[in-house]
Amino acid sequence: MKYEVGNVNDTFQKMRNIINVNDGTRSFSFRTVDCHDQPAPFHQGQYSQISLTHPDHFISDIDKGFLTFHIKLDLQLNTDLAKLQEINDPNNFYKLFVGFKSSNQLFDRLEILHNNVNVGYQQNECIREGFLYSVLKPETEKMRRRFVHSLWENISNYSQTHAGSYVNLNSFKDGGKTTTEFDLNVPFDDLLALQAFDLFPNGIIGDLSIRFQVSPAGLVWAAIDPYTVAEAKAFLEDNDTVSPEELDKLKQIKAHGHLKHQFTQIGNEAIIPGPGDNPNPPSPEPTPTKYQLKYEVREQYVSASGGDFDELIENCSLIFSFTDDEFTELGIEKTDDNKAICQAHYTKEHGKLPQPSHAGHVYVNFVSKTEANKLMSAHYSKQTATLTVNRMTITACKSNMQGFGVCEATRQGIEDILRQGLIIPSQKVDYHAFPIAPAANGIKSTLNIPLINATNLSIMFPKHHNDLTVFENPVYQNCFLNIGGKNFPDENVSTIGARFFENQLTAGDLDAITLSCTKEFEDSMTMPKNDANGKRYKNTISDATSFVFNIQTERASAGYCYDGLDGGFGNVQIQVNGQPIYTGDDDTYFNVVEPDGTIVKPPPTQLWITRDSYFKLSLDGLEYHDDSTPEGSQANE
Repeated sequence: MKYEVGNVNDTFQKMRNIINVNDGTRSFSFRTVDCHDQPAPFHQGQYSQISLTHPDHFISDIDKGFLTFHIKLDLQLNTDLAKLQEINDPNNFYKLFVGFKSSNQLFDRLEILHNNVNVGYQQNECIREGFLYSVLKPETEKMRRRFVHSLWENISNYSQTHAGSYVNLNSFKDGGKTTTEFDLNVPFDDLLALQAFDLFPNGIIGDLSIRFQVSPAGLVWAAIDPYTVAEAKAFLEDNDTVSPEELDKLKQIKAHGHLKHQFTQIGNEAIIPGPGDNPNPPSPEPTPTKYQLKYEVREQYVSASGGDFDELIENCSLIFSFTDDEFTELGIEKTDDNKAICQAHYTKEHGKLPQPSHAGHVYVNFVSKTEANKLMSAHYSKQTATLTVNRMTITACKSNMQGFGVCEATRQGIEDILRQGLIIPSQKVDYHAFPIAPAANGIKSTLNIPLINATNLSIMFPKHHNDLTVFENPVYQNCFLNIGGKNFPDENVSTIGARFFENQLTAGDLDAITLSCTKEFEDSMTMPKNDANGKRYKNTISDATSFVFNIQTERASAGYCYDGLDGGFGNVQIQVNGQPIYTGDDDTYFNVVEPDGTIVKPPPTQLWITRDSYFKLSLDGLEYHDDSTPEGSQANE
């Protein structure tokens, strides 16, 4: 520990107290227990229960605990199985990723129990809540958190830092079905309700647990670039059998395979690599052999002393067609190993060879020629597929807890505090869908709902009815919410650009230098989907599926101020407004183009409301308060 020395005397005073007084009992320990009331294995939709505290601990360190799941997925790839059988991939370079953007999106429903009694908390929108909570986590927390987070930057590089698994495309050849298994860690405080829990005195008031259901609906999937996989596997396995020709073939898939650089929600359609070893049907007429030629272009000079010398002008490699007779005309004789070295006089008028950029008389030195028919005639079809989960099974579920004991004086002190009661701030996400779906001219729809301690309003723009953790920028302008006759924000905004991006960083508490957002969050807010003339791009450079339009309604977003919008128990009218920046075929939100070319229309826009709530901890136990303000939290009470 280092102190910045300003006042030297004060610094030495701090150094005197650098060692904390220990009021523990030298009893710190880890404890691990399995789920119960429905022990593993169990399937999606079944309830199970697991402890967050352990009786061996007098004080449980909640924010250090985590759950570990071992998950088995029965996968179904719906695609053209005949094309799938044609794929020749002996080294398993063709892979799909399937997993969670964040592990807390595993939960579907959640209840919190104290001494096996529900404290009043139940969340039926855990997947949406998990997405909204995790998308705003800083990059430093997500980039290096294996088993907890999956960032597209890691997945696209075939990194092993993820919360899921890579599945060989070959595994689906048997009827389009296969299984995969992977581990997940879910930190206790990655559950939004428990974000402010720290030390819990279960030795005084009893133990804490959760009752939950899991669901595969929050999973995402993606086809991985096989060239990236090949590079990684060839190096990792020191595999010299991967030929340059095979790598060149995979480069063709990288360039022309139409693979999307983004996640796809499970159950939705994406593109997978198609057959890559199918030569085009032979032509009835003889066709020229294609050769790969590496050549040097050198210009010849005569020196002042009378000697000749040449200077290298170009060094190139390209593929074009030549017949054997044409090679003979150029003084190149075909050899058994398809290699030759020669020189041919070349002028700008010579039509046989590719034109170098340098004008004048040059010599072309053919370093080598390699037959490239297979490389050039390989056909990469655009193969669409939908990945679904037939069944999710939790084969193991463990709670990993840590805690310690305290001395008797500290125990008495904690009991005295609990007699008066403690407030633990919390938050909860409510889900609403506007009744009217977007039209070609934009969205204008109204909800009448209660607002209670609403700290953040998130406008979500799904493209499919099952989108839960994959959301793209609608590229809208003139956007705002009208709440009870007042516009939020006060001036209409576009969902892309400098002003909007900075507002979103502020609303997500990501505007600090030490809390930078992830690249996928930035790209979701700023990546253009249209060129300068408004024409829509067919693809994105990187993943931009973490879009959230947050409207901050409280000065702090962690549930400590209770300063958000509150309309009591009566309904408040909320209207959403926005229009597309680009219309017609260039509207990337209203005209959703599926990978197979079909166009679908988006479902209604959604409103997710983050509300401040709290737990009250006392000698009577733990109670959850969903729709009120803590006593004494308002200065004008």
